[in-house]
Amino acid sequence: MTELLVETNRTRIDGEDMTAVLGLLGHLAGRIEPAQQRSEDEDGGWTLFVHWLSDEPLPQALLAGLPSAALSVRRHFTELGKEPPAGLSVLDRDETVLASVAL
Repeated sequence: MTELLVETNRTRIDGEDMTAVLGLLGHLAGRIEPAQQRSEDEDGGWTLFVHWLSDEPLPQALLAGLPSAALSVRRHFTELGKEPPAGLSVLDRDETVLASVAL
C-alpha cells in the first residue's frame, strides 16, 4: 500500500525531477508515488508537499529522516540550476501539516 504521495508541481518539477525526488524520499516510507498537484505556489518560494496516507501517526524514522531528505531534494534542484523548494511539508488526508522542514 502506498504510504506517501509527492505532489507534482507543473511549473517546478519535470519528470526527471520527480523520479529523483521519489528516489531521495523513498527511504522514508514503504511505498511512495507521485500525485496530482493540489496546492499552488505562494509568494516567497514554493513548497514540496508530501501526503501521508495512513491514519497512524508519522513513524519516528520518517520524522528523523525528513531533514536530511529535504536537504537532498534542495541539493538536487540547486545542482541543476533550478529554484529549489523553500520547504518540504508532510500533510495528512485533511491537509493538516504533520511535519515541515524549512530550507
